[in-house]
Amino acid sequence: MKASKRIFISAPLSTEWSTVLRFSGKLQKAGLVPVFWDRKPRYDQEEFDACDGVLFLLPGNLFSAAHDQLPIGLKSELSRAYALGKPVYVGYTTNNGRDNIYYAETNGKWIKGEAGTADELLSFAPQKKMTDRYGFDKLATTNPCGEIELPKAQEVCALTIPNTDRLDERLLLML
Repeated sequence: MKASKRIFISAPLSTEWSTVLRFSGKLQKAGLVPVFWDRKPRYDQEEFDACDGVLFLLPGNLFSAAHDQLPIGLKSELSRAYALGKPVYVGYTTNNGRDNIYYAETNGKWIKGEAGTADELLSFAPQKKMTDRYGFDKLATTNPCGEIELPKAQEVCALTIPNTDRLDERLLLML
């Protein structure tokens, strides 16, 4: 029997305990093993290091945050996850109360959830960004603010897209 993937839940102390438990339950329902610091005096870094990925519950239910916006514990865990090459995720509760888990990008200095990846973690499929799937990475640029800008529809139409019989709905909407 294959061992379940272990996901460490990293949350600031200000996060309501019920929120941590809700996300823990969501991971358990998907067959993943949630691991988190139970707020007892001793923090076990080995538990963190042994996990397959890290789910960050950002302060104030943010979808992205700079390193300097994070409490010291999250800063440390974000830097460590980046240094160890662990996949990172962001837990976010929508306005209608739905808890979603998103793939996230990080460079160790910031963390940003990836829109459109809600609950893909629950299948624990390898992360595939839209840019990787359709070749947008060849056309994507970075603006002066450091944000990634996807190509215009005319540029997308010029791409040769494999498996055109199964185009992603998001791509069709762009056209």
